[in-house]
Amino acid sequence: MIAVALLTACGDDTSPEARVRARVSTCVDAVESRDPTALRDCLAVDYRDTHHADRRAAVQSVLAYRLRHRVVYLFTHFGPIEASGDASTARSTVYVAMTGVPVESLQALISLQADLYRFDLDWRVEDDDYRITRAEWQRVDDPRRIITGE
Repeated sequence: MIAVALLTACGDDTSPEARVRARVSTCVDAVESRDPTALRDCLAVDYRDTHHADRRAAVQSVLAYRLRHRVVYLFTHFGPIEASGDASTARSTVYVAMTGVPVESLQALISLQADLYRFDLDWRVEDDDYRITRAEWQRVDDPRRIITGE
């Protein structure tokens, strides 16, 4: 009985880290499929960043990018994910490569000329889901930096 409890605890996919990873996956799907409703759902009502005054502006910007670039695949690689003590907020680093072809691994990414960005995301639980409250991003010139952790 104890072994079952331990295995269940180890496989817990409701941890803040697992929930943030799942939300990132949902947001990536929303961008790739150009789904404005799903994309808006990824962002908190009071979302802001240095380029967008609000959630609406951020969604419009992403959708405009997708109109200019018909075929976009997003490859993600996670950096640290840290949650607050009560798990109501979290912070994550996610590396996102934007390519015209699917990428299966970091090694494959290195051989491509892809736009690679580091996103630092702040999250807050709203309606039982993590939503992004703030995002900062910067271009990563060398994908090998992800592998080496620089």
